[in-house]
Amino acid sequence: MMSRRARGGSRRGRTSQTRQHRVSLVTSLALAVLALAGLVLGGLAWVSPRPNPTRLVAGQPAELGASPLFDPGSTVFSVPGTSARTAPAAGWGCVLEQQGRRIELTGEPDADAVGTRVVGGQGVVPVVTVGRTSEGAVLTCTATPGAPGPDGPPGTAMWVLPTAPGVPRVPLALVLAGIALAGLAAVIHPRARDIRPFGR
Repeated sequence: MMSRRARGGSRRGRTSQTRQHRVSLVTSLALAVLALAGLVLGGLAWVSPRPNPTRLVAGQPAELGASPLFDPGSTVFSVPGTSARTAPAAGWGCVLEQQGRRIELTGEPDADAVGTRVVGGQGVVPVVTVGRTSEGAVLTCTATPGAPGPDGPPGTAMWVLPTAPGVPRVPLALVLAGIALAGLAAVIHPRARDIRPFGR
């Protein structure tokens, strides 16, 4: 007959094996759900269209598109003065109207950013940060001249451009994280580790 100690050890072994199988299965399923969420959110954000560059005319409203998921939004850029390779020394003001709200935006040209963005072969500088916008948002900007002259803001061209150009980082990170989590879920799954509940 099997001793009481042997029977107790066998029972503990069966319990430990079953518990290990359950933990591995639950962990694998949780990682798989997170992987799916990352892939779906990252994919949707990746394929969401970004608003096209919009030309602004001082004092005239311009309709903006909705910002994609996880996108920092838009910024107003301006062409620097022609007689000096720096941005015009003037304050800028814009009014953003969206979802029934009216938001006043102000800014100063960043002379250190001259040439970091190009529109039509000409370097532009950021002047006002707009941020994220919803569908149907309307932006109106007025340049306040520091002094009259041909290089003053009244004759300056303005564009609304994406704040962060190039490959969207957050969607890319979500997609890569989703792929990594999916691989980890497959590795941890009990079948991959040949862990089975006792008796199967």
